[in-house]
Amino acid sequence: MNLVKWIFDDEIEVALAQDFDKAQLTQLGLKLNKTSKHSRATPNVYYIPYPADDAFSPTTYVFTHNERLRDICLRLHELGFVFWGTFKTEKSPIDYMRELQYRGVLTTPFRALNAGEQESVLIDETQRSM
Repeated sequence: MNLVKWIFDDEIEVALAQDFDKAQLTQLGLKLNKTSKHSRATPNVYYIPYPADDAFSPTTYVFTHNERLRDICLRLHELGFVFWGTFKTEKSPIDYMRELQYRGVLTTPFRALNAGEQESVLIDETQRSM
């Protein structure tokens, strides 16, 4: 399973399956760093930098409009990545993907890992802001 673990203000942390071809990401123009200022080097974990003028999320459930972050997350979604949710914060990758659904940017279900359970997430159409 390929997992989007965390989204920081300037990079996305991903855990890649052993058999995943990293060239799929580099062919999309994504850079993969092995180290980060946020954590130590870990096997199969990489960091995808993205430019950010604003904080990814200044407070819970509030996300800035960063086109590069949006595009990267949509591409990871298309590649079948699973977006992680955690009870520790309301700024997790699953929350960001739900935000893209609220905005109407993402209208299909995305794969998520929430409280140890895999699920397909699609918000109700009436919750979308248009």
